[in-house]
Amino acid sequence: MVDGAARPDCRRRRPDEAVPHFEQMCAALAEDGLHETIQHDDLHDGQVFVRDGRYIVFDWGDSCVSHPFHSLTVNLRAIAWRLDLEPGGAELRRLRDIYLEPFGRRTEIADIAYRVGTVARAIAWHRMVAARETEFVAEDDLGGPAYGIRLFLESGPIGAWREP
Repeated sequence: MVDGAARPDCRRRRPDEAVPHFEQMCAALAEDGLHETIQHDDLHDGQVFVRDGRYIVFDWGDSCVSHPFHSLTVNLRAIAWRLDLEPGGAELRRLRDIYLEPFGRRTEIADIAYRVGTVARAIAWHRMVAARETEFVAEDDLGGPAYGIRLFLESGPIGAWREP
């Protein structure tokens, strides 16, 4: 049995070892040629309303300036969860491809952005949680940074989502 004191070092080793690969993925996004833009970073069906025939996108609290494909991270996870779609399945790939059509169907770079986006979401979550009273934040809160980093390390298909 592994000593409890040694376990945190083991859990840190894998993320530390992934840093060079993460940096390469970020470099690929930066070199892709698409300009950074404002993106919602929490876009799902609960954030879009229709009023007088116009769409209104609500709650820009998680928005940031980043690669335009980062919006796919939450969007595809939310769709997969809401519609009970298989992560990586044909339906999600088709929705991703529809989003990509104006950009020339750049599926490889979109998949990189999706995976890097799990860490970006972890950072956004941490910003929100860090601003709250510490009595409301669980020390082992897996809804935040640890969860996002775990999703990145698992390298699951688009739409991958599981309860923390």
